[in-house]
Amino acid sequence: MKQKDLHKESTIIEKTLDIVSETGIKMSVLAKHVGVSPSTLYVYFETKEDLNVLKDLDESTIYAVMSGVATQMINIIKSEKLKLSKKMKKNP
Repeated sequence: MKQKDLHKESTIIEKTLDIVSETGIKMSVLAKHVGVSPSTLYVYFETKEDLNVLKDLDESTIYAVMSGVATQMINIIKSEKLKLSKKMKKNP
């Protein structure tokens, strides 16, 4: 597996925040802005959803993500969103 470069990870996050919209992000567009191939994005983020959660974060959380805790933060957010989604389905 390719080794992660923290600067590149930060660049991906910054560009994601610059171009992400309400409807999400196209990996090919992000890759072009970052200057990498779409497959390189998946070295840093397992899924497209991992990047989409960034649009919901506040500034202090984004700085934490950029400080090297991206994977942990994204997993927590995804987990909480899943719990909330299940709860909403049970109690509409």
